[in-house]
Amino acid sequence: MTRRIVTKGGVAGATLPTVHYEVHEEDRGAWGGAVWLEGQSVDTLPACFVRAFNITDEVVQLGSPITQSVKTVIDKDRACRKWYPWTPGFSPQQHLEEMKMLDLEQRRREFEEKMEASRRRFDWFLAAVVVVLALAEVFATLLGLPGDHWLFQWIRRVFESVSGR
Repeated sequence: MTRRIVTKGGVAGATLPTVHYEVHEEDRGAWGGAVWLEGQSVDTLPACFVRAFNITDEVVQLGSPITQSVKTVIDKDRACRKWYPWTPGFSPQQHLEEMKMLDLEQRRREFEEKMEASRRRFDWFLAAVVVVLALAEVFATLLGLPGDHWLFQWIRRVFESVSGR
C-alpha cells in the first residue's frame, strides 16, 4: 500500500499562501522539512488534509530532530474513519472531493432505504384501514337488515352449531 501525506507550508511573515504539497513515499525517509517554492526554501510540516488528526501538533510535541519526529508521526498506525485509499495522480483536493461525493451517495442511499421502509409501513397501515372500513360497512349493512332476514338466521345457526346449543 502506498501511503502519501500532504504538507502544509508557509514562511512566517512571508506573503506566500499556505499550500498543500504531496510528499511521495520515497521522500518520507529523507524528510528535510523544506521545499523550494518560488525560488526560496519553505519550511513545511505534515498535515492531515481531511483534518481527522492534528499531525502538525503531534510532530511539534515530539520535538527535534524534525526528520525523526515526522517519520514517527507519519508511520503511526491510525484507525481513521476518514481514511481513503490513495489514487496515484490525484491531488489531495481530488481525493477529498471524491470522498465527499461517495459520502453523499451513501447518505442518499440510506435516505432512499428509509423512505422505502416508511412507504411499506404506510402501505400496511393503509391496507389495515381499508379492511377496518370494509368490516364496518359489512356490520352497518347487517344492522340495517330486518331480524328475520336469511343472513341473520344463517349466522345464528353457525353460532349455535359452534357453541353446541
